[in-house]
Order: sequence, then C-alpha cells, then structure tokens
Amino acid sequence: MAKRSLQASVEGMRKARLAFKRKGWTQEFLAGEVGLETRQPIWKFFTGKPVDRQVFQEICKLLEINIQEIVESSEVSSIASSSSFQITQFTRENSTSSQDIVTNSRLILHDKIQHQCGTLRLLDIARPLALEDVYVDIKIMEEISSQRWLEIQDLQKLRTNSLDYFGLSKISPKPVPGIDIVVKYSKLVVLGKPGSGKTTFLQAVAISCSQGKIFGDAVPIFISLKSFAEYYQSYSHASLFTYIYQEIFNCQILESELGKLLQSGKSLILFDSLDEIPEGNNDKIIAEINNFTNKFYNNRIIITCRIGANTYKFKEFTEVEIADLNKQQITAFAYQWFLAAAKTSFLEGKYLSEQFIHKLELPENLYICELAKTPLLLSIICLVFYGLGDFSKLRLELYKKGLELLLVRWDESRGIKRDELYRNLSLLNKIKLLSHIASASFCEGNYFFTETKIQQLIVNYLQYLPQSPPDIDALLLDSHAILKAIEAQHGLLVERARGIYSFSHLTFQEYLTASDIVAHVDSHSLENLASHIHEKRWSEVFVLTTGMLRSPVILLELMKQELDKIIVANSHLQEYFHWIFEKAAKVSTSQYPPAVRVFYFTLALPYQHPLTGNQSLALRLDQTLAVNLVPQMSLDMALTHALAVASTITANIFPQRLNTMHLAIELEHLLLNNEQLKKKLHNLSRQLPDAKQDQTILKGWWETNGNSWTEELREATIKYSQIGKNWKFNQQECKLLEQYWEGNQLIMDCLDVEANITSKMRQSIEDRLFM
Repeated sequence: MAKRSLQASVEGMRKARLAFKRKGWTQEFLAGEVGLETRQPIWKFFTGKPVDRQVFQEICKLLEINIQEIVESSEVSSIASSSSFQITQFTRENSTSSQDIVTNSRLILHDKIQHQCGTLRLLDIARPLALEDVYVDIKIMEEISSQRWLEIQDLQKLRTNSLDYFGLSKISPKPVPGIDIVVKYSKLVVLGKPGSGKTTFLQAVAISCSQGKIFGDAVPIFISLKSFAEYYQSYSHASLFTYIYQEIFNCQILESELGKLLQSGKSLILFDSLDEIPEGNNDKIIAEINNFTNKFYNNRIIITCRIGANTYKFKEFTEVEIADLNKQQITAFAYQWFLAAAKTSFLEGKYLSEQFIHKLELPENLYICELAKTPLLLSIICLVFYGLGDFSKLRLELYKKGLELLLVRWDESRGIKRDELYRNLSLLNKIKLLSHIASASFCEGNYFFTETKIQQLIVNYLQYLPQSPPDIDALLLDSHAILKAIEAQHGLLVERARGIYSFSHLTFQEYLTASDIVAHVDSHSLENLASHIHEKRWSEVFVLTTGMLRSPVILLELMKQELDKIIVANSHLQEYFHWIFEKAAKVSTSQYPPAVRVFYFTLALPYQHPLTGNQSLALRLDQTLAVNLVPQMSLDMALTHALAVASTITANIFPQRLNTMHLAIELEHLLLNNEQLKKKLHNLSRQLPDAKQDQTILKGWWETNGNSWTEELREATIKYSQIGKNWKFNQQECKLLEQYWEGNQLIMDCLDVEANITSKMRQSIEDRLFM
C-alpha cells in the first residue's frame, strides 16, 4: 500500500529550491496555486518534512520537476529515511565552512535585498523610484534631543534663521554622516520623526552592504517588523529565526546553516519600524526581538523607530537620532527629485532645482523653507513647485496638505493603525485639539511649553467632549497617553528637552492657531487679532487667517483701523501724512494713487531711516513705477538724492565729492517746465568752488559754507517742488512710521492670499492705504 505522505531528499530539496527560485514565486503564491489555505505544507515540502502525497505531486507539477528525482527513496523505512536525512544533514553542516555559508547567503539574498530595498515610493508619485536616484545621505546626532536637561527659559532665548526657526542647532551636537554612525556602533536604535527618512536610511544601509560598500563580509538581512508581526499572528507566535528562514531566505539554505551564520556574527540585521508593531502583540514581539538579539549578539543590529514610540530600552544598544536636513541636503534632494521623480533631462532638472532653491530662500517663503528640513514634506513641496512653478501664493494649501500627510495619509498609505485611545478621536477632534494647544501657547508668546502645560490643555479640551471620564485624574492619564500618541504618530509635537515640548515646525503652530481663531470667529476675536498687527511674530497668523475666513473684509478693515490709530494719536505724523496726500494728488493720474502715496512716504523720510527710498511696497501696488515714472516723481527723487548727498558730505571728503555734488544738481533734463528751480540750481552750482583748487581750500570752503549752501538747496526744493522738508522725527516717531509701513505691507500680504477676496474688496482696501 502506498504511503499517504511523501518527503523530499536532501538533493531533492536542493533541486526543488532551484526550481522555485527560477519561477520567482513566493510561498504564498505557490500555496494558492496548489489550493492550500496556508503555506505550512509548502514550508514542509522545502524542508524535507512529510507532505500529503497529492499536495507533494501537485507542487512538483507546478515547479516542473520530476517527482522521482526529488522524493526520498520509498525502499527505505521511515525511520531509516529519517536517520539518513539526519546523517546527511549533519555531514553537510559540518563540511560547510562559515565563510562558504556567508558567501552563499550573500548570493541568495542579493536579489532579495534589491527587491526589498532598491526602490521607494513617494506619496503622489505614480511609480516606484530607484533608491539610488533620490537618496540623500542623512546625518545623525549622537545625542537624543528629548533626553537633554534644559531650562525652558534657555530655549525661549534662542535666536532663529530660516532653516532653524527655533534656533535649536545652537544647543544640538554636530550631526555626523549616518554611515559613519553605522560603522562606529554595532548595536543601534535609530530614532526619527515621522517622514524623517528612517526606513529609507535602513534601505540604503542594506543596499550598501549587499554591494560590498560597507561590511562586505556580512550578510544583510532586512526585516519589516510590521510584516513579522503579521507573520507572528498568523503562525502561532513563530520565532524570528523561523521567519528569517522561511520568509527572508525562502528556505534556500538549511536551518542549521542559518543557525551557523547567525552564531558566527557575520550578519547585518536590520529591523525596520519598531513603532509599526500593532498594540496587541507589542510586548510579545519586543520580547522576541530581545531574545533574538541576546542569542545572536555577535551580529551588527540596527533598529529604527519613531521618536516618542521607543518606550523599551534594548540592552547594549546605542540610541541616536536622525537630524533635520540642512541646506546642502535640501539642494541635493531637490536636484535628484527633479531628475528622477519629474523625469526631466539633466539640464532641465538642474535648472528646475536651482529655481526651486532660489524661490525657497526668498524672505516670503521663510515658512515653507522651514518645512523643507523634513524629507517627507520636502518631497511634497517639490511636487507642488513642479506642477505650478511657485508655492508662495499656495502656502495655505501646502500647510494643509502637510498636516493631512502627518495626521492621516502617511500611516494610512502603509496600512498602519496605532494607539486605540487617540485613534478613537475623530480627525476633526484631533485638529481641534491641536489647534487649541497651538493657539493657547502662541497667544502667550510660547514656542516651548512643559509637558504639564500641554497635558492641562488636553484636559481642558477633553472634558467638553461627550463620553469623557468625569474624573480629572482619569483625564490626566488620558492626556498623557494622547500627548505621547501625537508625538509618536504624527511628530507634530516634539520633546526638545526633558519634559519640554514644541511643535515640530513653527509653521504648523501658526497654521493651527489661525484655524482656532477661524473656528471661534466673532467680532471680539478679530479685534483681538487685529490688536497684534504691530507684532512681527503674528504676521503669518494674519495671512493664514485671511485665507481661511469666508469673508476677510472685516479683519482687513480692523487691521487698517489699528494702523490709522498710529497717525491719529500724533499731530506731527498727521502733518506728514497731510503733506503726502497733497503731494501725491498733484502727480499725474497715469500712476496708481496708492502707489504714489507709498512712493512719497519713503522718499521723504530722513536719510538715516531704514525705510528711506524703499520702494518695494510701491512697486507691489504699481509695477509700472519701475519703468514709467512720471517726470515730477523722477524730479523729486533726484532732488531728494541731491539733498542726501549734500547732507552727508563733511569737510574732509568734500574735495572727493565735489564733482558728485555738481552732477546731483545738474537736472536740466527734468526741469523743462520749472524754469525757476532750474535757474536756482544753476546758481547753486556756480557757488561751488573750482575743483582744481587746493584741497585745503576746498575743505575750508565747505566747513564755512556747507551748511548754508545745503539749506539754500533745501529751501529751493521745498519752494519750487514741495519736497525736501526736514521733518525732524524723533526716535519714537521713526519707530511708529516703520510699524505703519510694515502693517501696510502685512495688509498687502493678506490681499495676495487671494482666497475669498474679490477684486472690488481688494480695490477698496488699496484705495485707502497711506491715507
């Protein structure tokens, strides 16, 4: 009677694995083709264990191998057969050197590593990209920021720049290349914020090892801990060893050879995304990882995990943190993105990346530049720029998209579900909670806040939700769990030092503050916002709020009223604005009146004032001023220049500046309709001494006559062109005028958002600027 089960011989197992490799299938696929519900029989088949006869035959048929060539001889009893297998296996195990196993394993896993790690998917890009085409070497800090002991006052004092808005680089250790850290430490836990490039870095390490660039004598084994967790759940808590044997090596080496490989310490074990292990099996899988790393301690091991999710500390492992991208890395990434993701030519990619970096560094794009230090967000910024050629006017949508990425899509795109308590909050409630935290802290002038403060803000929000526990202690426990979930899942709140948090990007704090204002909008909240118009730190909140409001006209009117208060409260400034209005009214109507008023506002300021001659706002209102200035405005600009030259000349430099002074008042081409002023300037020019005279004489002339000559010039410009008055503003008035100009600049920034702003509304606001 025929045996009900069959098993492969040692030679048969080798032939079957080769046939399986040629097919390029997975064990799951083969199981499906055979009609099996699980892949357990497939695993038994490849490991020489008894398999149902019909299943055995069907596998051989699908692999196109002769059953007679691989089946264990039926002439030998099952016991003898088992003994023969064990003897043969023992002989092979002891005859194969560790180096042979390493060489064979590297060959077996070369294609596997390329498949696992050679490509990556960027959100909203339809196709996978080669890792080498877009990867930028990351940098790593050997000190974990959340473990620093700092006072909150020390953090609040830090100064900022475009890429380091919080100024944290001044207190952080200097980052070093990631590969250097991998070589330096044999046991690593690499921490990073969501989207910081943890998985991509681990993929790059695996590829480098596989290609022999680092650890050429080691076998790279890349393990997705999310995949292992699913395997663990499906196969009755199988071990990591079994998973590596079946899923990584596809049973293409003997179990004893895998054991020998791991015992020899010739492996580079890469555990990806510890934070993606489902909650239910978290403790068990961490225990399994711990047991595995303790047993096979001779190997190099790297574990990646999100900051805030690394509650377990692995013995003998060094924790490091991925640093934010610097300017050089952002530039390199942009260049590679436009070449690979956008599929441009070399020259076009180079041009686009240069334009991208140029626009990113413009002052108005400071907040977008600050987001670009996170690879995930940088990729989206590149995508927006490639599609539209700009991003400044779409920054509201860009911020919204960035928040959506971190709150939902990044985890969703990889099928990850996290903390149950926080997950039960709807997306709307999560945004409202974050907006509450952002607004409360921002209104107090705080970019950094203690853990206790945030927990209290969370409690304040939770207690008004339905089904919230009435017990304050229970709410505090919930608030702690939610804080940790926000940090680990979205990276929107980051622990900058022990017990001290901030938003990951100031941009998000400002966006969420604006969201909170709009969610509770009324006349009082808008009046309160308008009262901050003179505080520069509120500028972006004004712009974002304008873009979110259904009708921003009330806010814009309130902003205008706040600016008008500056002038109304000071009679000297009122006189100045009265002169501006009358002067602008006399200019040809071919120029846009608001732009003309702005032109004279800065033109007539004292030459020492930081805004003197700054016509950027006037040009925003009327770009034709740059190429088609009416004669009167050209004359007034020239006269103002002549006064500035005269006012800054001293006796010592007069000999060198004499010709300059002559040129400054030779304005015949602008005086065709002003004979009296033309004659006066001609007389003033004749009063100046001959430049050929001795320098001592020239210095003495200016020392004696300089002030009276300058005043005579001033009187002439005032009398014949109504320009040049010395307004004698005091220091406080100069500061108020600067605030007034910056406030109007902010109103223009708000108008440029273009969301819900009609042309009629814009015209109404612009017509009353600098009135």
